[in-house]
Amino acid sequence: MRKISIKWAACFIIIFILAPLAYPRDEPVKVLILNSYHKGFPWTDNIVKGVEAVFKPEETNFELSVEYMDTKAMGYSAEYQRKLHDLYLYKYSGQKFDLVISSDDDAFDFLREYHEELFPGTPVVFCGVNNRIAPNIIDHNTFTGILETTAHKETIDLILNNHPQTKKIFLIIDKSPSGEYQWEILEQSFTRYKGIDFIRLSDDLSIKEIEQILSGLTEDAAVIFFTLSQDKSGAYLTLKDSVIRVTRASKRPVYTTHSMDVLYGAVGGKVLGGFHHGENVAALAQRILGGEKVSSIPVVEVSPTQYVFNFEQLKKWGIELSKLPKESIFLNRPVSTYEDYKVLIWSVVVAITLLVSIIFFLQANIMRRKVAEDKLRDSEERFRLAFEKANDGICLVAISGEILKVNQRMCDIFGYSSQELESMTVNDIACAEDKEVSPTFMKKSMDGEIDHAIFEKMYTHKNGRMIHAQVSNTMVKDSAGKPLYFISHLQDITDKKKNDEAFRAGQAKLKAALDSMTDAVSISDEKGRLIEFNEAFATFHRFGSKAECYSVFSEYPEILDAFSPDGTLVPLDMWAVPRALRGEVVIDSKVILKRKDTGESWIGSYNFAPIRNKEGEIIGSVVVGRDITKETEIEQEIIHQQQLLKAIVDNIPVLITLYDPKTRVLLTNKAFEKTIGWTNEEFQHMDIMEACYPDPQHRAEAAEYMEKVSNEWQEFKVTTKSGGTIDSIWSNVRLEDDTRIGIGIDITEKKQLESNLNQAYKMESLGTLAGGIAHDFNNILSVILGFTELALAGAEKETPVENDLREVYAAGVRAKELVTQILTFARQSDETLKPIEAGLIVKETLKFIRSTIPTTIEIRHNIESTSRILGSPTQLHQIMMNLCTNAAHAMEEKGGTLEITLRDRSLHRATETVTGDLKPGEYIELKISDTGCGIAPHIVDRIFEPYFTTKGPGGGTGMGLALVHGIVEIFNGKIIVESTQRKGTDIIIYLPICKESILQSPDNTEELPTGQERILLVDDEAQVAYIGSRILHQLGYLVTVKTSSLEALELFQSDHADFDLVISDVTMPKMTGDQLASHFRDIRPDIPIILCSGYTKRFSEEEALKAGIKAFINKPIVKADLAVTVRRVLDEART
Repeated sequence: MRKISIKWAACFIIIFILAPLAYPRDEPVKVLILNSYHKGFPWTDNIVKGVEAVFKPEETNFELSVEYMDTKAMGYSAEYQRKLHDLYLYKYSGQKFDLVISSDDDAFDFLREYHEELFPGTPVVFCGVNNRIAPNIIDHNTFTGILETTAHKETIDLILNNHPQTKKIFLIIDKSPSGEYQWEILEQSFTRYKGIDFIRLSDDLSIKEIEQILSGLTEDAAVIFFTLSQDKSGAYLTLKDSVIRVTRASKRPVYTTHSMDVLYGAVGGKVLGGFHHGENVAALAQRILGGEKVSSIPVVEVSPTQYVFNFEQLKKWGIELSKLPKESIFLNRPVSTYEDYKVLIWSVVVAITLLVSIIFFLQANIMRRKVAEDKLRDSEERFRLAFEKANDGICLVAISGEILKVNQRMCDIFGYSSQELESMTVNDIACAEDKEVSPTFMKKSMDGEIDHAIFEKMYTHKNGRMIHAQVSNTMVKDSAGKPLYFISHLQDITDKKKNDEAFRAGQAKLKAALDSMTDAVSISDEKGRLIEFNEAFATFHRFGSKAECYSVFSEYPEILDAFSPDGTLVPLDMWAVPRALRGEVVIDSKVILKRKDTGESWIGSYNFAPIRNKEGEIIGSVVVGRDITKETEIEQEIIHQQQLLKAIVDNIPVLITLYDPKTRVLLTNKAFEKTIGWTNEEFQHMDIMEACYPDPQHRAEAAEYMEKVSNEWQEFKVTTKSGGTIDSIWSNVRLEDDTRIGIGIDITEKKQLESNLNQAYKMESLGTLAGGIAHDFNNILSVILGFTELALAGAEKETPVENDLREVYAAGVRAKELVTQILTFARQSDETLKPIEAGLIVKETLKFIRSTIPTTIEIRHNIESTSRILGSPTQLHQIMMNLCTNAAHAMEEKGGTLEITLRDRSLHRATETVTGDLKPGEYIELKISDTGCGIAPHIVDRIFEPYFTTKGPGGGTGMGLALVHGIVEIFNGKIIVESTQRKGTDIIIYLPICKESILQSPDNTEELPTGQERILLVDDEAQVAYIGSRILHQLGYLVTVKTSSLEALELFQSDHADFDLVISDVTMPKMTGDQLASHFRDIRPDIPIILCSGYTKRFSEEEALKAGIKAFINKPIVKADLAVTVRRVLDEART
């Protein structure tokens, strides 16, 4: 155990004896300590101990009451606050405390809320508060205290000094309110450490994950522990547990900013200790209890900290003590004899040294005394001469105050002769208000308090004027120390005082003026030395205070770089001070300044000029700087916003107009000009309202709407420059200066699309209806064609019956084609292109057209071509019907001539301008001409657009010509329109000639393929099933018929081996054909299946084949198609 020297022990004994006398014991001093957390929490306990160490309640008349709010366990809800309020109100209602001390934020906030109710008029001293704005939210007449801040910068600097290889610092800090507050403070200092990565390990990780990270740290890493009260599991961690686990796991030294962490394995750092914190807050409390006003004690915004280290950890990590601050405290440091008795040992050494020195001094003094006696006589003579010739007034004054002797200068100063002065006392020439100055000095000198003093004193001249003098008084003693007299030196400083006062007044005015200015002002001498500058100068150049600023201008490039607005580095001789010293006078010189240490940059505007003396010589400079960074950013942002707004206004697909209260247009955007047609320049010389709203009533409605400025959208028809109209909706906005903004949207296309969509819905409904009709009609045709084929097989050749049956069969085939045409029209079916003779289709269509158009229209035709094209009879029929119907519509009112010609045409390069991009070759030319009203030029390019129509409501779908154009494209052809208004229209179609022969249906007399396999036939239509079985029987097959899909499935489940093929309809009740086929394949995967359908939307033939169906036959089914398909599928299944 360390021993304390007698000297230090005596000091401590005196302190402990006298300390209790600081406060009287007759009246107890009552102090309440209100803690946010619970007893046993190390930080809280240490604060209480620190307070007790200062107050020493066991030795003094202090009564300490300690309360614990326990908010770590209970939280700090509004309900809990009320319960604490009620408890303390009940508990302390009869007590009066002299002072309240609070620790940490919850207690601080609680007292701010309930102080006047619980402890009215009682001063509060807080500590441990993590709230930077606390000084701004308290009543300074009642509250003061110490904020809790950590010395993290000093600790980081310590790490970088001890471990220069450090590139990464891991910060262990949770996301509790205290942790988030510390993190916010920490982040602000990161920028000063260039090249260092700061990595936060927080409670979003488990403690094991944190240990794993720390165990893998490399040599370039270090750790600082702040706080970790829980991990991501929510489990509470004590301070001891968290620090021990972190320090044990870490492969690198763990520093800290809190003293308690040092005890549990942290290396240490510039730390904040609860005990030290408590001592300091108690010291503030003592000042208040001693009578000092709370308002005179400012809040301590930086917590007192100490350098504290764990000696064992320093040794573990090889950290030399010499690298640490001299005032460092070391815990766990081994004790040595030298360290124990260091003070005593050095005291003895010093004492011996002093004794030896005294002996030598006394010996030398004897020799000097002999020399001094010789010199004394010379000295007295020199003193006399100096006394008489001195520039200062000198007098010798007796102990009683009489003036013994004066020199000539003394007489000159006061206007008296030496005889007159030597008959006076010092108070005879003193002003009334200063008569006690000299006697006071004399008394103190006689009492042994002082031997010498310099002071200023007012005297009276013989003529009555006041003299301001500076007096230097010294007591002269004999060798025994007995006072002999005083010697006084006096300087007349009356003029100097007047000049000084004038100068100080001027300086005060200058300082007040400078300090009141927000601009940075500096004044230099001719050498560039700054002789005066204000606080704004320090702020402008990013210094913490004036004390940090350099006093010599040439030193500023060490910390600052200056750049011109274009980014060029400004040399020192072009800075403001040198330019001003060269005589330049400049207003608003813009410079970009950048701090070299922090990297912060800002924009400054300088005004500067030289300072000249009466002769016009430059003796200095004055420079005024202003930070215009924000103003510049605002200007740039305004320019950017203006450019952005202009870009938006010019490119937004919305019509925008700016107009005054009289509806005069001031500005329009590009969308308005493009849509309406007139430009901004044109609007300045015309009445826009009259131009856009020719109808007076519509113009009045628009003007009324614009006048009331409504944000409700209203629809208007607007006339364009081209004479057309658009549908539009408008809304208006009124600005503060009464300017209005009109915002419009062109909804013409939208309304057209809505109309087209309604028409599309109608077409879809029609298609659905056509599909349903086709399905039923195909089933009927299957029966008709089937029985006809059976009858033909049994009829005599070349007889009327056979001929009649063949006509019936032909009619059935034509009906089949009609169904196909209906489906094509309704977009429900696609036709396969095949060689057809166009002339036959055109002639057949003309017969139908004649019966559908008025007799006022004459039909002429010239069908010369017998060539074939690759196409579809149905689709060619559609082309003819649509074009002829349109032509008839154009001649409906006055009648006219419809002419159709069909001829072969050889196209060569010479005709390319007419036929567009058709390849040279052989074509048929179909030309349909009418003598109707013709087509307007501005719409001729739009007639083939879907849904485009010139007919009124109910007059057409707008799909006819679009359908024609699509079919011509499918046929690889070209359609050309030539039209003249009031004369008529020619529509010419070029279709390539096909050299292939027209496929002929196999004659019934040809032998069809047969077989003897077993077939299961499924169709819910009994007649269709019956005719199918008859045809298959004729072909030699064994057929089992089922009209129910469920019965067919039941049969197949029991006898699936009895069938070689399944033929099924698709559309059937309860279970469709494709579903039935799937079940069949589940039962027997190799069974071949053919599906038949009059019409289905469920899936296409291609999808059926992909699903494993071997063939797909469209109804109505003819014998030949059925025979060929069945035989092919059976043969493929066999192989």
